[in-house]
Amino acid sequence: LVGQNYGGNLNWTCWVETVARGMLGDIEGEIYEDNTMYLYGVGGSMEVRNSPEAYPWYPYAAQVEQIFFSAVTSVSGDAFRGFPALKRIVFDRKMASIGSSAFAGCSNLSDVSFDGNAPAVAEDAFANCPEFSLYYPEDNASWTPEVLAKFGIQAEPDDGPITPDPGENELPEITLPEKADCSITEQQAF
Repeated sequence: LVGQNYGGNLNWTCWVETVARGMLGDIEGEIYEDNTMYLYGVGGSMEVRNSPEAYPWYPYAAQVEQIFFSAVTSVSGDAFRGFPALKRIVFDRKMASIGSSAFAGCSNLSDVSFDGNAPAVAEDAFANCPEFSLYYPEDNASWTPEVLAKFGIQAEPDDGPITPDPGENELPEITLPEKADCSITEQQAF
């Protein structure tokens, strides 16, 4: 059984077999048969290595689809560069910094989630990644336009809140047959 409560609304539990287990400094990691990597520590920083191949999880780069970080304060440069199957990354509120090219070239990345303050992020931490969805606490002032720009999100400080164009959500008008047995229950049911 593997489980984690990140202190917010993010809880997960699953029954899976461990494929690999190892240590990198004071960070322990496990990779499971469902292609999930779980890295946890005691507020630890990742040891810096000189290339992606020097990290102990590199032999699993082609299969890891999601990574959960718990009580890890930093991700070293190049740590997960070029993980072709990586789709999702989840950071708990302890994450403070993400190094140069840490996730660069992760060609299938689609979701990155943070549960706390914005970390210090190297300009090229997510270089050569496709556009991905970024999730962060909206009421957290540390997520400034400058930080968001490092994730490829452009926002001007004076723009105010981002709201959808009202025209984007308008439904097309539909004509029902005269004998249809229909009634409007609410003006805005959805």
